Parts: sequence; C-alpha cells; structure tokens
Amino acid sequence: MSKRFSLGKHERIKSRVLMTHVFEEGESLFSYPFKLVYAPLLEGDKRFSMLKFGVTVPKRIHSKAVRRNKIKRLVREAYRMAKPELLDAIIPNKIGYSLMYI
Repeated sequence: MSKRFSLGKHERIKSRVLMTHVFEEGESLFSYPFKLVYAPLLEGDKRFSMLKFGVTVPKRIHSKAVRRNKIKRLVREAYRMAKPELLDAIIPNKIGYSLMYI
C-alpha cells in the first residue's frame, strides 16, 4: 500500500465547534516543548478523515508572527511525514481523533 504524505483541507481543524470540543472534552499529553490535546472525532466528521489536525503557537511565547508561522509550518510538515504511521495505529480501532498541537 502506498503511503499518502498529504495534509488536505478536509484533514485540518477549521471549525470553532470542533476546536472547542477538543479543548473542553479532550485529554492532553505533554513532552517539552509540545503539548498534544486530543479527543475522539464527532460523528459527522468521520466521513472525511480519521484524523483531524491543528496547530497553535502562543503569542506570548513567540511574539513575532514570522517566527510563529515558521514553527507552524515545521510542525505541520513533521505531522505530514508521520501521519501514515498514526493512521496504521488507529485504523484497527475505527475511532477517529482530533489532534491539536500547542
């Protein structure tokens, strides 16, 4: 099976409802300098993708927008390259997840 190293529009967390769901109902893991907040996907979101992904960088830590954008690009690229392994791990469970990296 060929691996797809893409991060399309349907795989990103864009709605405020989904983002709120992740932060209010989700669990978190911390490994410096990253914090991962994750929650099971809502029923309507599973039809497009098993994983939804978002990145946020705090303004109080990195005050320059150029630096925040560069960090977000690098994190998205790292996720994009690791996504096939994540999908292989979650597909047997048939549970989709929303992931937010901080």
